[in-house]
Amino acid sequence: MQREDEHERQERWPMTDVIEGPVTDTGGERPSGNIFSRFGVFLRQVGAELRRVIWPTRKQVVNYSIVLLVFVVIMGLYIAGLDFIFTEGVLFVFGR
Repeated sequence: MQREDEHERQERWPMTDVIEGPVTDTGGERPSGNIFSRFGVFLRQVGAELRRVIWPTRKQVVNYSIVLLVFVVIMGLYIAGLDFIFTEGVLFVFGR
């Protein structure tokens, strides 16, 4: 039963495994090694994380971009409309 659940989870979310290796707490101390070796470790970890990212497909990127542009246009028109209404209201109250 548990093996079946694990298999179903892997089909839905294939990249959700826990990072391999123990997590250590340095207690606020600096890691050992010189700055270049630490930087090398950092770059290797960044590369490993980027390989685990689930990147969107081209179709998803296009859809999200269209939705974003439509939303920005609608919000721009809304704010421009409010600006016009308030400008006319202020000019009506205080005169031109």
